[in-house]
Amino acid sequence: MGIVQLLALIEDHFELQTDWDDYDPEDILVIGPFCAYVARYASAPA
Repeated sequence: MGIVQLLALIEDHFELQTDWDDYDPEDILVIGPFCAYVARYASAPA
């Protein structure tokens, strides 16, 4: 449940609308790929 809460907080904080289905679940626990994924969505046009 902690990971789901983290994803929800990131979406709320950065006002992102992300599609976590295309993200490799194993990379969620690795901070580098996870940060790169969030940064990619944060810089994408809405």
